[in-house]
Amino acid sequence: MNPLRRTPWVTYGLVAANVAVLLLTPASRASVTGPSAQAQLCSQQAFYDHYAAIPRELTTGHQLAQVATGQPGPSQDTCYVSRPAYRKEPALSVLFSMFLHAGWLHLLGNMLFLVVFGNNIEDRFRKLPYLLFYLLCGYVAAYGFAFAGRWSRSCSSSRCASRRGWCWAAGSSFSGCTRPATPPAARVRWPT
Repeated sequence: MNPLRRTPWVTYGLVAANVAVLLLTPASRASVTGPSAQAQLCSQQAFYDHYAAIPRELTTGHQLAQVATGQPGPSQDTCYVSRPAYRKEPALSVLFSMFLHAGWLHLLGNMLFLVVFGNNIEDRFRKLPYLLFYLLCGYVAAYGFAFAGRWSRSCSSSRCASRRGWCWAAGSSFSGCTRPATPPAARVRWPT
């Protein structure tokens, strides 16, 4: 890490928010207890259908017609689906997705990355511009993946963008700053 002139409070706040959100999601219980039962997997799928940024929803502007109910289906590895009992705003789901993670290892890897790179960007940009940059990059990356037709999810997009911002702020030209970012970890799925 480079020496900092200011304490990176926004970065620390983002890390705290990400940890808090994971603790409130079904993924936190599943990643601690090991392999999940079918009921737990269906509960997770229903949660992600409700809150995660799903590419088809982002490209059409409408929520899915059928979503997981959270109940296991009649055959193995299936969940019941029905019309959603809620109104979902796809653009708002991008914001939620920036804080969703598949489990503890996913969260720890992303937060390490955010602390290492984010604190330097925050130091350079200052607090509010850094927070706006973080959120803007999350939206650009989520919609970029959706319109590119990727099956990938966009929950880690802000961290990928943070690396790009760090490269820009540091004026670096090493190869890690110029090659395309690895697609973020799974969180959103194309419906079948």
